[in-house]
Amino acid sequence: MEPYFEQTNVFVGGKDGVNTYRIPSLMVTSQGTLLAFCEARKISKADASPTDMVLKRSEDGGRSWSAVQRVLGAAGEEAVMNPCPVIDGDTVFLFCINAHKTSPGHHRQLLVKSDDEGRTWSSPEDLTEQIIPADDTFVPGPAEAKIHEPHCRQRPGDDTVITGRR
Repeated sequence: MEPYFEQTNVFVGGKDGVNTYRIPSLMVTSQGTLLAFCEARKISKADASPTDMVLKRSEDGGRSWSAVQRVLGAAGEEAVMNPCPVIDGDTVFLFCINAHKTSPGHHRQLLVKSDDEGRTWSSPEDLTEQIIPADDTFVPGPAEAKIHEPHCRQRPGDDTVITGRR
């Protein structure tokens, strides 16, 4: 009897110049491409050590994966962490933090976008002042979300939320 699931090691520490991969997040695009995001901790497994945000893509349901793609690179000792991808139609939004950017414990909230199934990414946009202007110690995620159409509606007189799909 064949196993119900196939197992694949998508990210393997010690390869591609990365000490440890941590905090994975997996999404399926509107075209069916699997996007696997992960922190690539370059020199140690420690939190907030030099870390890039990376991605691998699969167009065959996870049987094979692209090479590691750096979505956001960290400069020097910076750590880009906590992937929070959101898919809205054909656009992938990736929210994450640049940990300890201004000083220890103080972070920047970043956003990058892709309109081509994660093949290319926009330059990072710093959303910190729009999200949390009074407290840059906030650390969101990791998480993921997919927005469906029609977005949400509620039955009259009921607290049940109904979501729809395209």
